[in-house]
Amino acid sequence: MLNYLSKRLRGLEEDKDPYVQSDAALALYTLARGGRTEPAYLNLLHARRGSLPEVTRLQLALAMCLSDTPDSQIKEVLGWVPKPKDAKDDKNAEAPATSTGFGSWAGTAANDAMRLIAYVHLGLSEDADDLAERMLQRRNGRGDWGNTFANAWSLTAMVAYERSLRREGEPLRASLVWGGKKVPFEIVGIASQERIIELSQDRSAEPLKISLDEGAGAFVRVETVAYPPFREFEPVNKGYSIGRTYQKLLPDGRVTDLSGLRVGDMVVVNLDIEIEGGDRYLAIDDPLPAVFEALNPNFETQNSRDVSQLPEGVQSWFCDHREIRSDRALFFTDYAPSKGKFRLRYLARAIAEGDTIAPPARIEAMYEPSKHGLSNTERIRTLPSNSGDDVAAE
Repeated sequence: MLNYLSKRLRGLEEDKDPYVQSDAALALYTLARGGRTEPAYLNLLHARRGSLPEVTRLQLALAMCLSDTPDSQIKEVLGWVPKPKDAKDDKNAEAPATSTGFGSWAGTAANDAMRLIAYVHLGLSEDADDLAERMLQRRNGRGDWGNTFANAWSLTAMVAYERSLRREGEPLRASLVWGGKKVPFEIVGIASQERIIELSQDRSAEPLKISLDEGAGAFVRVETVAYPPFREFEPVNKGYSIGRTYQKLLPDGRVTDLSGLRVGDMVVVNLDIEIEGGDRYLAIDDPLPAVFEALNPNFETQNSRDVSQLPEGVQSWFCDHREIRSDRALFFTDYAPSKGKFRLRYLARAIAEGDTIAPPARIEAMYEPSKHGLSNTERIRTLPSNSGDDVAAE
């Protein structure tokens, strides 16, 4: 792979396409990570730094960090200049951007992460502190940076930043205080700890506070988990629509509703999907109720092979990969079909008696999870098998 990447750099002297140069910068970083530096191409892109897009300059800077390049050249690529001594501390200041018309499919969220790694390498601790704080503040409501590419770079940068803070000193002593309940804890070195406080009626109106040693600081993430009584959830359409129905499969191949469903009965799961088309890398996650197990992700009955058995205007959904797990069925598609309505079917079996809930099925763009759809929940009741056999133990 390293040989392949090295050969792909040939001809870069004559090629100034921004996408080619961006790929070359990432290849140089990868080669440097593998112990194969390419000084000539590092110098070539360094000379072109004024016309490179920001993400290309950042990737180039990271490659230079791993190639024993002088710090002064790395700072030139980053566009870094020291703050004037009398300048006010502006944590919202951004690095100068280069307008090239170049855009990345993953957006710009990873740029701060690459810049933070470079700042840590250069020992620019004040700039690193400010940038790390901005990155944490820019997380979305789910606590991440928007897509897996940005998340991977951001977490890598945070690890590098955290390691740069390792200092000898006293442990951090802190306490969580909520509604009269105090939970003390002590953190030694650069580490993290988790504390759980149960929500109660007398605490619900009080603010949750954390007390720290004077002059100390900490990053805190609060996660709240609640389990409400069962209620039906309406479907959600955030760019995709997905619905789910269950049918009991009879021995003669016909299907009926789930009334009278017993342990051992076969169930056809229908996932109805509607998309606008043109998307890549879609994932469908269908959690199973506790009394079901998935059997065949590629289920087709003799009748269903006839396209006319699908509702009018509905096509079969294509999958590149399928997975059956103990509690769910997963389906992956690299290239989404064109706009339209589709149906995906698979086979499950009732393995236990009970009254359970089928959580919503979900379809999402794997690298843009904010674009998704959820089905409704459904209550599933199963009766004992006629024979009395323990199907789940078979």
